Amino acid sequence: MKSTRTFAIVALLLLVASPLLGQGQGPEHAAVLIPASSIEQAGDVGAFAHTNHMIKFNPQFVGTSPAGETPASIRPVYGLPSTGGVGTIAIVDAFHYKTAENDLGVFSSTLGLPSCTKANGCFTVITLGRRSNCGWAQEAALDIEWAHAMAPSAKILLVEAASNSFADLFAAVDVAKSQAGVTQVSMSWGGSEFSGEAGSDSHMVQSGVVFFASSGDTGGVTIYPGTSPNVVSAGGTTIHRTGGTFTGETGTCWATATTWSA
Repeated sequence: MKSTRTFAIVALLLLVASPLLGQGQGPEHAAVLIPASSIEQAGDVGAFAHTNHMIKFNPQFVGTSPAGETPASIRPVYGLPSTGGVGTIAIVDAFHYKTAENDLGVFSSTLGLPSCTKANGCFTVITLGRRSNCGWAQEAALDIEWAHAMAPSAKILLVEAASNSFADLFAAVDVAKSQAGVTQVSMSWGGSEFSGEAGSDSHMVQSGVVFFASSGDTGGVTIYPGTSPNVVSAGGTTIHRTGGTFTGETGTCWATATTWSA
């Protein structure tokens, strides 16, 4: 149960982009870029999934070091230990992310996390296609790096689907859930609900494995597979502090899966 709850919290942290557009005053009103991978086109419904992430810019930022929340600042909010995590977290995303290991290494060294590499057995990649996509690489980076940040003792498996079609993504889910040691599968993507979606629910079933999917972070809008009864669906949160002390959070969206068990 501990590892399940830990990764559920990780899933909450993977989609923390703000849905604000344009340029305003203050950090909550910075310019936002929506990558093409997050935009659902006509004809995509029922056929293709999307990342649903956004990129916030802060042109007023001064300095060369990372700013904002860090693993060390977020862990106390959720009561997570600095060495938490067990088993293998399988991250399923679309397209090939060729610099994944290098980028994870930079993230880990910059934020003081344990090394997670192919050489030490912490990081593994299964590539089902060779095409690349910038937006999906950004999503994979978010998923990999923050899973490692919140559960640094867990192993990370990245399974790269050949494309962002639901057929290819669920084929990758099938590969991920069958790997030895996998106890959680992360699906930080989705698309508008469609007729017949329940026919794909069987992909999110595996003894001893809990499946997580993104809610999309848009109030009143649901996406699949986040609506599947076989997954734990989670959305982004905003952490509130007063004088450096945690005072609460907003924006959490949960849907408890039928596979959730103690």
